[in-house]
Amino acid sequence: MTQPSLCANCDTPLQGDYCHRCGQDNKNYVRSAFGLITEFLGEFTNWDNRLWRTLRPLWVRPGFLSLRYVQGHRAPYVPPLRLYIFTSIVAFLVFAQAIPVDSINLNPPEETTERASGEGSESRSGLVAPPIPGRDVHFELPLVSDEINRRLEYNFGRIAENPQIGINQFFSLAPQVMFLLLPLFALVLKLIYWRRHHYYMEHLILALHTHSFGLQLAVVVVGLAMLEDAIAAWPVVPEALSVLSSLLFWSVPLYLLLSHKTFYRQGWWKSVLKFLLTATAYSFLLFTAFLFTTIQSILRS
Repeated sequence: MTQPSLCANCDTPLQGDYCHRCGQDNKNYVRSAFGLITEFLGEFTNWDNRLWRTLRPLWVRPGFLSLRYVQGHRAPYVPPLRLYIFTSIVAFLVFAQAIPVDSINLNPPEETTERASGEGSESRSGLVAPPIPGRDVHFELPLVSDEINRRLEYNFGRIAENPQIGINQFFSLAPQVMFLLLPLFALVLKLIYWRRHHYYMEHLILALHTHSFGLQLAVVVVGLAMLEDAIAAWPVVPEALSVLSSLLFWSVPLYLLLSHKTFYRQGWWKSVLKFLLTATAYSFLLFTAFLFTTIQSILRS
């Protein structure tokens, strides 16, 4: 009779892949480089398969993936938090690269005209004063000190000279702020659907899936816009891409409504009413987050 293998940590006889006493797995992590490469490729392939099994219902069956996940069907799909983090990284990298910095002008038109005329007169006398971008912008934000308002004015002038500074700061902060929005959005869902007796984590799972879809859709719309600019001289095709982008953009409210209808399994009237309440509350949170991110981006530039 063969002796059972022992746990490398506590010497308990093993009855499976994990020790029932200490929980350590029965896996040897000291192996050849070839073994590590093989394991990595196997894990990547498995994650890749789960990704495609996740994206299909996420896009074509609103709310279905979240409902399946809270019902215990977790193995076939990418975990919601991992899916959101992966989507967020890709999305904000795309957004940061898609903004045409050269087309950004933070100076008022009348100020630019005055500078042009002033520079022309000064050039005739041999003196040319350097422009001061954003000099006419003044911040008087309530609930903040005068020092912070002065910092905002000064830093805004630096951003006007080099908009890339502000863009980099904004898109470095935006993923973090969006991540903080998720538990707040889940709390809004918890308060609005309090009679449905869902756990907070269930609302959070729906929030992760809907935000993942929203970011992925935004990437597609941005990609279509970039493609439209690249083939602007072609006949018909740019117009078709513009219509498709508009349809995708306006499909978001319908997608979210269907997600709520599927996940919470209520009638249409209740679903529509609660969706409108959720959308109103979340719009306020999103606007506040955008304002906060913009101010912080200016302060850190």
